[in-house]
Amino acid sequence: MKDSTESTEKEDEVDKFTKDISVEDDPISTQRRDKIKDAMLHAWTSYETYAWGRDELKVFHYIFLTF
Repeated sequence: MKDSTESTEKEDEVDKFTKDISVEDDPISTQRRDKIKDAMLHAWTSYETYAWGRDELKVFHYIFLTF
């Protein structure tokens, strides 16, 4: 079992490292984040619609195989 002082020291190191990092919501970052989110939602929705529970999908013909 780990010593509680060891875990406290590691937490202090992490806090020291992360307190200097700030994420600013500038317009470019927000736009990029929104585009990535839209792309992921599109990919997930297509996966659910055409490939969920299938072993293989032939994309151009929307034919699937289940083994």
